[in-house]
Amino acid sequence: MNAQAAACHDADLRREAATAASATTVPDTSGSSSAIAGYPKLVSISNIDDRVAHWFQMNPLPSQQVVEVAPGVFAPYNPAVPDLSSYLDGPVDGDCAVKNKYFPDAGGACWNGVAPS
Repeated sequence: MNAQAAACHDADLRREAATAASATTVPDTSGSSSAIAGYPKLVSISNIDDRVAHWFQMNPLPSQQVVEVAPGVFAPYNPAVPDLSSYLDGPVDGDCAVKNKYFPDAGGACWNGVAPS
């Protein structure tokens, strides 16, 4: 592929990504127990991206489970707080694109390309 064709291809990919992103609606997490269909859900820390798992394991966790609040975005799970919807309002860590789209004001860290559990 020559340079001009590659540039056109890259522009097409960016346009497709922007179109797909604009088609996604930001959920209302205030008072909602399910901002995104299927989330939040409880998952084992062993089933998540190593970068996020290591971030959580730098400090002892209350359990070996995390709450996946959106695809690839997680919060440490505390068994003393079993209501998973309560984790939608706190800091979250995980995929930058998903975190910034659905939780733009939440604290936490992010990495590119964090896959859902």
